[in-house]
Amino acid sequence: MPREELTFLGYEVVDLLVIFGVLSVLNFTLGSINQLVFVWAPTIFLALVIRYEKRGKPDKYLQHKIKYHLSPKEISAFERSSVPVPPTYAGGKLWLP
Repeated sequence: MPREELTFLGYEVVDLLVIFGVLSVLNFTLGSINQLVFVWAPTIFLALVIRYEKRGKPDKYLQHKIKYHLSPKEISAFERSSVPVPPTYAGGKLWLP
């Protein structure tokens, strides 16, 4: 039986957290000047971009994309060694990995 995802108006919880987080930061920093232009317009634009980008994508797409961009790019199955590895001499030339 598939799990039901919690959505509101087609947005998942992570999407809403991102949208309302941006809204709150913009309101806190730029709320004293023209709110319609500097607070609400970028937030509505972000919501529309998220809706457009997620069309046809699987559940939790934004969460996985954020996790991918925040994770280290070099992934290894082995632990990093604290012992320095000397360069190897292969074929008469110094080969450094």
